[in-house]
Amino acid sequence: MRPSWRGSTDRNARSLAFNTIAQSSPLMIGYLASFLSAPIVLGGLGLRAFGIWALTGALVQYVNLLDFGVGQVLVRFVALYDAEGARDAIGEVLGVGFATIATVAVVLVGGSWATAGALAHDLGGISPTNMRTLLLCSSWMVCAAMLVNVMTAYPIGLRRMVAPNVAKSAGASVNFLFSISAILISPHLVVYALANAAASFVTVLIVMGVTLAMRPRLPLGFPQVARLWNLLRFSAQNQILSLASLVNFQSDKVVLALLVSPSAAGAYELSNRVAAAAREVGVFTTSAMIPTFTARRATSSRAALASLYERLTKQSSALAFPALILTATLAPLILAAWLGTRPPHSTTILIALSLAYIVNTTTGVGNALAYADGKPGISARSASVTAIANIVLTVTLAPAFGVWGVMTGTIIALTGGAVYQVALVHRHFKIPIRQYRDATFPTFAMAVALAVPASTVVALSLGLGRWLQAVMCVVLAVCYLSCYSYAAMRMGAMPTAITRLLPWRKAAVLDAKS
Repeated sequence: MRPSWRGSTDRNARSLAFNTIAQSSPLMIGYLASFLSAPIVLGGLGLRAFGIWALTGALVQYVNLLDFGVGQVLVRFVALYDAEGARDAIGEVLGVGFATIATVAVVLVGGSWATAGALAHDLGGISPTNMRTLLLCSSWMVCAAMLVNVMTAYPIGLRRMVAPNVAKSAGASVNFLFSISAILISPHLVVYALANAAASFVTVLIVMGVTLAMRPRLPLGFPQVARLWNLLRFSAQNQILSLASLVNFQSDKVVLALLVSPSAAGAYELSNRVAAAAREVGVFTTSAMIPTFTARRATSSRAALASLYERLTKQSSALAFPALILTATLAPLILAAWLGTRPPHSTTILIALSLAYIVNTTTGVGNALAYADGKPGISARSASVTAIANIVLTVTLAPAFGVWGVMTGTIIALTGGAVYQVALVHRHFKIPIRQYRDATFPTFAMAVALAVPASTVVALSLGLGRWLQAVMCVVLAVCYLSCYSYAAMRMGAMPTAITRLLPWRKAAVLDAKS
């Protein structure tokens, strides 16, 4: 008999924390590698070529939707069927996952050949042959990522998340080495694209080896009609979320490239690397929740899962708010210290994206609970509204206001859509809205208040040299985070795993008790 959630709270909390760290490691390593490589890549390729590469990757991502959403939900179904003891069902859903990759690959290759000429003509300054090579490399990278996700869905769904994520982290490191080597050997966009494609191939081999070492034989099978229908019905709702997420997080890049300039798209890609990394600090606490909550849903009531909502939202928000608000505050110093210069519009984009992600990061726990309860339509509905608003606002405002219009539309759409999702989750689980307010407002207010003196120092530091700006950036970040973490600990908002790492934890706890 499986233990109940209530009867094993401490053990489950430790397991969730450990798996969360494992799940987040590849992303964080990828962001770190991207951060370190960006100045070298930008110096070798130039902002325009860098923007073209970012555009091709964004366009190819849309074709990924042809997997019917299966790849994104495999982990959830593996966890569900494992909880039910249905090993054959696990094999069937994994078989569907591999089949959808073939469908996407065929469309990607055909689309790359057919559209390369027209896209090269619209952008200018690149030949159809080179554009076709870029599209094919991006296509392979998407297919490789899908292969990795399907292969790792089995161990991750079983909550064995360390080994597959170590393999993914190794792949991110390989990509970093290949990218830097390509720029140093031959700073040409096509060479850079081929190097990234080769790194994706090596990553697939690494993940395959680790997965087979864990389980020499993956359970594969041909799905029964009823089970296939159940999978596709769920994944179709999730696919709406995937499409909306692409619109919300990739459309700005496309709009800027086609309606403003490829250089603006390059500036967006650079700024978004920083903002997305800051956002990941807030959402990493939810990365292991879907398989964990799904498995526990078989033995726990909806009310039991909903009772975790306020505590987990409070903890994830306590990490998200300072990361994003600090990034917006230090944006000019971060870009100057990182790149040695601030590309046109990059500061505006970084500030706007950091602000746009703030409320969005508070929806992660609610999204995980909805998935565990078999209701992906909740997140899909809010994401669809967000995507429509994002497209309408950015396309409408871009011709008249350029980058400012695009980023204003993004802030309005992402913030409004996040608020709508919070309302849907609270209504579904019958959670009073005050729980969300109590979980988020105190730490948000504190993070903003601490940013006020920091922004004054930033304004006074803009005339300094690159290295002095880097020093000021580090000093301000350390002071800000030290003050924030001490206050957050007194409020009981910080996750226990983080609290244990802070040197002033005992003083904060004693101060809070007094």
